Amino acid sequence: VESYISAGRDPKNQARAIGGLNITWSATVPLALVIAGPMIDLWPPLIFALSAGLNMITLVLLRPLERQPLHLDLDHPDRLTREQVESYRAQLHSTRWLMMVSYAMLFVIAPLMPDIFKHRLGFDVTTATGLSGISDLMRVAAFVTMQRWAGWHGRRGVIYLTLLGLPAGFFMIIAGQDTATVVIGEVIFGIVAGMTYYAALYYGMVVHDSSVEGGGAHEGLIGLGFTLGPICGLIGNALAGAWSNTLVGMAVGVAPLLVLGVVGGTYPLLTAPRRAPVAEQAPQDPMTADEDLLDP
Repeated sequence: VESYISAGRDPKNQARAIGGLNITWSATVPLALVIAGPMIDLWPPLIFALSAGLNMITLVLLRPLERQPLHLDLDHPDRLTREQVESYRAQLHSTRWLMMVSYAMLFVIAPLMPDIFKHRLGFDVTTATGLSGISDLMRVAAFVTMQRWAGWHGRRGVIYLTLLGLPAGFFMIIAGQDTATVVIGEVIFGIVAGMTYYAALYYGMVVHDSSVEGGGAHEGLIGLGFTLGPICGLIGNALAGAWSNTLVGMAVGVAPLLVLGVVGGTYPLLTAPRRAPVAEQAPQDPMTADEDLLDP
């Protein structure tokens, strides 16, 4: 779907189309969390039945798609120059590593959120489930902003803000002893997670000409985050119980993720030249543009 959405567009219009896609899917997440609370109270299996029904509808909606989307012509005047490709490629690698880490950290937080709001802060199930969606709502806000303001394209500020915001938001949520601290942590985490997701998808689609493999690498790293997050969370939870200190246990558990984020987020930028020697056109064949997607 990411390939279909962005194929055949110049970089400016790719960013706009990707923004529309991101806003559409991400807006459903906080809505689903708000609905989930009452459904769990009413009849827990209902949440699975509704999900299955929506997936069946999605399969029907996919039928009209063409077999092969059109890609931007290799000689299109708005294609990236070689200088831009090299700069964007470095930021692509950085944002992909950070996106994976953000998803891993999200899936450390997600299982703990109901407990944080219900037991630590004293909210009922319906309210706790709704409050858990604040970070998802902030991700939507980040997507809307990045779609409407293109000034972030090619700038490294997104990466540096993510490097600071992910651990700050994470530990405010995990260790916060009052509602304000936890909610502010959700706001910070949601915004920076949205920034790195949008940047990673945009650079991936632009540098690799909307190829399906480019989208596949993007989603594959998200899936890796789904796996690493719960593993680190289980380790951190076990250490927290053994040491009777939630903050220290979780800090040790997620330390590998933080190291991975710092190294993966900064190394491509440090090793990439700021300027290519020749600013010439660099057409890429979408069938061969993904050979080095995961090269750190």
